[in-house]
Amino acid sequence: MAEITAQGNTPDLSMRIVAPLGIILLIPLRVTIDDKNPADLPYTRCIPDGCMTDVLLTTDAVEKMKAGKKMILTYTLPNQQTVSAKLSLDGLTAGINAMPSSKQ
Repeated sequence: MAEITAQGNTPDLSMRIVAPLGIILLIPLRVTIDDKNPADLPYTRCIPDGCMTDVLLTTDAVEKMKAGKKMILTYTLPNQQTVSAKLSLDGLTAGINAMPSSKQ
């Protein structure tokens, strides 16, 4: 699961990604937009639903996501196998622009 939210009364956006339980926490979650410039995000905590990473999105990251077609989330299992989930970015720009306090 991935969600983008506005942070209170500021125009900043944050993204929370929840990976399944049973992953290797020492190997960060890799986020890639359109197969370019992967970013490694550390996990911040685990809850019964999965392990999370929370990140404040830079303007550059938001623009790359708006211009992108897909986001790939890659995590690592205990056997060192990587698992990737592909998410469509279609409609992301409209969703962000509809947020009342977001950067547009």
